[in-house]
Amino acid sequence: MHELIVSPKLALDRALQETGLDRQQVFRVRCTLDGGLYDIRYCTDYLRYQLYLDAAEGTVLGLDTEPMSDAEVQDSQSTGVFWKIKYNIIAAKS
Repeated sequence: MHELIVSPKLALDRALQETGLDRQQVFRVRCTLDGGLYDIRYCTDYLRYQLYLDAAEGTVLGLDTEPMSDAEVQDSQSTGVFWKIKYNIIAAKS
């Protein structure tokens, strides 16, 4: 089993770097660790992202994107601002 050397914050930073996004562009962020891999998921206004990142080396092992449905896009436009503000507050505390 790999020794954990990458923090969840650094894992998210690397995932965002891999997708060319910054923290202000994403919401509904979820970062979980299982078996030496981070499963990182987040949304933008039109896409859902899922990345797998090696927790020991910090390398992205897989990336998947999926367009959001029209209903999800409408929901993100109405609630996305809330999620972005919530995430920015959480990030500022880290």
